[in-house]
Amino acid sequence: MKKKLVPASLLGQVVRCPYAASRDRQGAVISEKDKILREKGDQYHNSVNEACVSAEKNSSRIFVIILVVIVVIVCISLF
Repeated sequence: MKKKLVPASLLGQVVRCPYAASRDRQGAVISEKDKILREKGDQYHNSVNEACVSAEKNSSRIFVIILVVIVVIVCISLF
């Protein structure tokens, strides 16, 4: 399965289903199968959030590298 790129603009926006969260607060009793499916969903959401964080870090690193290269080129051209 090919991994999809996740844009950094989604950072922190992927959360658990609000319906499931409200059912938890109400003390709903769910089956073991549903618990397993919910855990898989939570793992997926966590992986998407981690992908967003790493994409954000990479984009800021690239920006700094480009900025340094531009400064070096400008300094060399002045001398």
